[in-house]
Amino acid sequence: MLWRKESTATDALYIDIIHRLRINPESASDRFPTNGDDGKDDQKSIEYREQADAEFEENNFDAAIELYNKSLCYAESKSEHLGLAYAQRAQCFSALKMFDRCLIDIELAKKSNYPRSQLDQLEKRKNICLNLIESGAQVQLFQPKLDFPSHEKYPGMANVLEFDRNDKYGRHLVATADIDVGQLILLEKCFATRTDECYRDCNICMNVQQNLVPCPKCTKALFCHDSCVNNRIHPFECDIYPILESHWEVLSMGLRVFLVGLSLFSNADELINFVEETFTKEDSFQLSTNDAKSQYAFCLQNLKEKFELSEIAQRLENALGDIGPLMYGACIAHNHFNTFFTTEKHRRFLMHLLCHHIILGQLSRIRVDFPVIVQYFNHSCVPNMNTFLVDGYVIGVTFRPIRKGQQVFKCYLDPSQPQMSYDQRQQYLLERYAFQCECERCMVKDIPPPECLEALRADSDFMLLMCFNENPDDSDQNQRKYLTETAKAVLRRHDVVWADGCERPSTLYRNLLIYKFNYLNEY
Repeated sequence: MLWRKESTATDALYIDIIHRLRINPESASDRFPTNGDDGKDDQKSIEYREQADAEFEENNFDAAIELYNKSLCYAESKSEHLGLAYAQRAQCFSALKMFDRCLIDIELAKKSNYPRSQLDQLEKRKNICLNLIESGAQVQLFQPKLDFPSHEKYPGMANVLEFDRNDKYGRHLVATADIDVGQLILLEKCFATRTDECYRDCNICMNVQQNLVPCPKCTKALFCHDSCVNNRIHPFECDIYPILESHWEVLSMGLRVFLVGLSLFSNADELINFVEETFTKEDSFQLSTNDAKSQYAFCLQNLKEKFELSEIAQRLENALGDIGPLMYGACIAHNHFNTFFTTEKHRRFLMHLLCHHIILGQLSRIRVDFPVIVQYFNHSCVPNMNTFLVDGYVIGVTFRPIRKGQQVFKCYLDPSQPQMSYDQRQQYLLERYAFQCECERCMVKDIPPPECLEALRADSDFMLLMCFNENPDDSDQNQRKYLTETAKAVLRRHDVVWADGCERPSTLYRNLLIYKFNYLNEY
């Protein structure tokens, strides 16, 4: 039914998969919120700013920034509380030696009704920042980069990886050269992202610790002050959220991919031609990911490439019976769409495209990020690559030596439950991803060869790591560097660091990398 036309005629329309259910989708427009501030409240803005001030006094600058962001979100339009929150957040950036960002917040405060009586203080702070930048005091943030040249066809993927396909694993990735532990082999910018940390991250690109500005309408979205503030995505989500709130958890990622894709085209006919041409390609790997439209083509093909037709049909039935008509009605009633999809041909196409993205979002099991390449890494309970989501990028770092020709695996398990038993892992993977794991850990049901365990426990570096706390926040930079190199050495020498009681090297190394990427420090 999905993407089926009424006939084989050249000008045939796609079948009507919404109105045939005798549902009136246009009624969704009656549930749009009225124009104006949705929940803005100066008193709440003051309360959150005061909480942020308390965190700042305790030198908890990250927590303070998040609360100042929340204060911004609740400040009423043209209120001085916008300017006050920007000015106070500027102090956090100054304390973190991010003087360039401090200067931006000072300018934002001036443009946001900051009290005239206090402008002299802002000017003094501005001059101090300029002098500190000139003296070289500005912090130099670590910028992740690939440890190998980027793949010509798939930017952000190292050229020591290549796609392969077989009956057992389907489409997957293999190493084309030996790769050591600790190599950054993936740095993929997600095609679409959304955040659950609405007062910490940019709603569009997920950047953290930026000069974020609030949505003028709702209280749950901030944007990078320069690149994301004029986006065409959130205004629609802002209106449609009250209509789809009960479905938002499973729907929002598919909707975000749809909206990002839509933003790439100037009119509906251009979009229709692109989608139809994409579906004529039998193999998505005739494509590259060199630009946003190519990435979108991968996203569209992902549904056909990765899921069985029976599973798609079941999801389509669910989508049509519930949220599909509701979302379609919201779209055609909204100014963002009714001037884009203007004819019956356009609207029939829209029905199918929306359902396609609803199903894609549900079947991909993705909630906050939608990368393209990452979805083709298969699962192992003892992965040789771990992934990290940083500022809208998925970063892949090797945790085990990978030999030429070996498949590269990531882990699909919930990272908040690292000690899952064999039975728990199998149940989780079967329920969520519909397969049984046959990795080396599962094949021995968590019982490694005794001689391997003996060799691990005889390793002095391993025993040393067992003495350290898994949380690197309490360590200084020299200690973090030492622990990083020691953990890599142990992971390089031993294959059974997943055994019960022996996970410290991999857990510690993962936490060290999380610290590194969160704080953008070399170590």
